[in-house]
Amino acid sequence: MQFYKKGFKEPLTIKNIYPCIAFVKDSWDDDGFTILFDAFYYTSYSDFKPVGRIKILDRNTKSTLLNESFEYLNQDQCSLGQNLEFYETLKRLVPNGFIEILECLNDIAWTGGLAFDFQDVDGYNNALLRFTSAQRAFQEARSMLINDVRKVHENLNFTYRTLLSGAEAEHEAHFNFIKSDDLPYRINVIIGKNGTGKTQYLGRMIDDISGSRKVQRLPFSPYIPLFNKFITISYSLFDDFPKPPETTVFNYKFIGLRGENDIVISDQHLALKLQEALLKIVELDRSEEWYDILNRIIPLQSLQLNSGNELTNSWIKEFHYFRRERRLSSGQSILFFVLTELIAHITEESLVIFDEPETHLHPSAIAQLIKSFSEILEAYKSFAIISTHSPIIIQDVPAKYINVFDRIDNTPIVRKLHLESFGENISVLTDSVFQTVDVKELYKTQFEKLINQQLMSEDQINALFDNKLSFNAMLYLTSLFQNNSNEES
Repeated sequence: MQFYKKGFKEPLTIKNIYPCIAFVKDSWDDDGFTILFDAFYYTSYSDFKPVGRIKILDRNTKSTLLNESFEYLNQDQCSLGQNLEFYETLKRLVPNGFIEILECLNDIAWTGGLAFDFQDVDGYNNALLRFTSAQRAFQEARSMLINDVRKVHENLNFTYRTLLSGAEAEHEAHFNFIKSDDLPYRINVIIGKNGTGKTQYLGRMIDDISGSRKVQRLPFSPYIPLFNKFITISYSLFDDFPKPPETTVFNYKFIGLRGENDIVISDQHLALKLQEALLKIVELDRSEEWYDILNRIIPLQSLQLNSGNELTNSWIKEFHYFRRERRLSSGQSILFFVLTELIAHITEESLVIFDEPETHLHPSAIAQLIKSFSEILEAYKSFAIISTHSPIIIQDVPAKYINVFDRIDNTPIVRKLHLESFGENISVLTDSVFQTVDVKELYKTQFEKLINQQLMSEDQINALFDNKLSFNAMLYLTSLFQNNSNEES
C-alpha cells in the first residue's frame, strides 16, 4: 500500500498510485505534541472515504513529520488509531489488505511488541494514549480484527465524584451497569430540582472520562471506565449542556439544536445534519434496523417509504420536501431526528448522555422514545445516563439505577430513591419523587377563591364548567365546603 502526506485542501492527482492512504495533519496539541492525522482511503484521485483519526509518534521530535510519499514508517515511529471505529472502518474498506497496512504503519495495537519499544518515549502516555478511546483501541483492536467481535464489558460499575463551581462539597454518585438477565440495566438516571448540578455534573464527567481535562486526583473509582464513544443528546432550545470544541480528538458526538458558540442551528443546517445521518445509516447497512424502529412510532409510509431497502440516496435528498409539507408533527420531528442521529452515530459500548428527553414531547411520545432508545442501547451493547424530570421515564427504571441530586444551601446531597420506581403509579412518582405534593395545584387555589371570595355554591361553580367537572374536582369542592361548615360550627 502506498501512503501520502497531503494538505487539508490539497487534492491527490492522477499521477498518484492507487489504491492508497493519504494523511492530513491536524494542529491538535497534546501537551506540546502535534502527532494527530486524519487518514483517507483513496481508490482513485476523486473517490475516497475517511478512515478515521490516527496518531503517529516519533521518538525524535514532538511534531511528527511524514515524507511526501512512503511505503512504511521508519523504526523511530509508531502509530495508533484513536478509537475502535478506526480499525473497523479500515477492515471494511480494505478487507484483504488491512493487516499489511497496520504492519507498515507500525501500529502498536496490532504489533503488541512495538509498545514495549516506545513505552518510555516522551509522548507515549500523554499524547499517543491520552484519551480513553485510544487506550481501549490499544487493548482490544487486535482481538476485534481477528475475531470480528468486540470484547463486551458485562460488569461495568463506577463512582464519579467532582467539585462543581459554587458547591461546598463534591457531588459523588454511583452508576451500576452490571449485566442482569432480569432487570433493564443499561440506563441509569439522575433526577433532582433545577440548580442541583445535574447538567454540570454530566458535562464534567464527559471531560474526565475522556481524559480531555487534567486532574490532580482520579475522580473515578474503582477505575476509569473505558467506553468506545461518547454521545450527548439535548434538544432543549435553552440547552446549556457543555460541548467540546469541533477540533476535539476523543470519540465524541453531540446531538442537539445548538452548534458552535451555543448558537441555535438553522432549519437548513438541521436538515443537512439529518441528511448526513441518513446517508451514514445507509453506508453502515443499518437501514432495516432504522426503519423497524422508526416505523413503530412514525408512519413512514406517509413519507413514501415502505421498507428499509427504500432508504436510498434519492429518497434522502427528497426528505426536505416531506418536512416542508409538514407531514411530521413537531413531536414526530424530534423523535425522527433523535433516533436517526443516534442510530447513525452509536457504536458498540458507547456511553450516551441524554439531557431531559421529555423536552417538547407529549407523554405518549416520551414513552415511545424511551422504549426505542432502550432497544438501540441493547442492540449496540451500550449504556446511558439520563437526566430527567419525567415520572414516565423513571417508571421504567428500577430505583437501584437512579441517583437523586439535592442540596442544602451550597452543600450537595446525592442519594438513592426512597421507594421502588419500577412500575409505580405515575401519580405517586409525581407527588413523592418530584415532590409536587408540596405545591398546591392551581385548580385548588381557584376553587378556594371562588368559595371564600366570590361566595359561590358548589352548583354555581360546577355550572362554570358546563356541569362537567370531574369526580376528583367535585370531591375536592365537597371537602372544601365541609371544612368551612366545620369551622363555622
